[in-house]
Amino acid sequence: MISNNKKLPFRYDNLSETLMASLNSGILIKNLLNTLLILSNKCSNWNILDFGSGYGGLTAALSAEGLHVDSIEINEDVIYGIKYWQLEYSLPFRLNPYYDFMESPEVLQYDLCILREVLEHIEDINVFFKVLNHSNRIFLTTPNRYSFFLLPRDPHNFLPIVSMLTNRSIINRSIIWGVVNFLKWSKIGKLNATLNTKLNNFQHVNLFTTFEIETMLKSHGYTKIMHYSQEYFKLKNGRKWLYVFSKFLPRSIWDKFISPAIVIYAEKPNE
Repeated sequence: MISNNKKLPFRYDNLSETLMASLNSGILIKNLLNTLLILSNKCSNWNILDFGSGYGGLTAALSAEGLHVDSIEINEDVIYGIKYWQLEYSLPFRLNPYYDFMESPEVLQYDLCILREVLEHIEDINVFFKVLNHSNRIFLTTPNRYSFFLLPRDPHNFLPIVSMLTNRSIINRSIIWGVVNFLKWSKIGKLNATLNTKLNNFQHVNLFTTFEIETMLKSHGYTKIMHYSQEYFKLKNGRKWLYVFSKFLPRSIWDKFISPAIVIYAEKPNE
């Protein structure tokens, strides 16, 4: 098991609020992977992919533990954050171009791929399938489409009920377009500056159910699929009450219909 007591090299007084939030989130996931024994002494030689790494907090936390990490992020506006960890702390992880990964016919087979709050933003599901094909193990977190806690609100744009839809069909795209434009041009939208700003920046996300994710994993050869949303909220500051609440429900009900986040670890056979 990778030591949780190891003092990481990060100086918090030098970090912006954004980088600090990214690092704290990364340390949370690193500690969860340690708690679940997904990371252990046997993974010291693993090739790990942090796909959709954002500002690079998880990449930095894993690299500081001596693990071999590749970081991939498509949004060029946040790549400066990933490079910050390399320049400031001399961490040896590799920052790989997104399009090189997607277009190269020869891609490294990763021992573990991590996707945190990424799956819902992938417009072309074939991108996810490519990641599945090139990884022996997957750890992912994504909002739960049919969660009781997410039903009355959109977790990204605060649009009621819209989070229950998906932009993968023409009908739903039309419904989403109609709701957004109605609110945008109605008196409600015009009088509420905050709502109007969010609508101007609106990009609907693909929220999935646990069944849909399990189906995709199984279709790409993953046979061992474990749900860890309960353990995730046990460690998450400010949301630990969700862990307490989950103890009063059957685990299957909690994972599929209640938990705001789907947290899954999956392996291919003989790994």
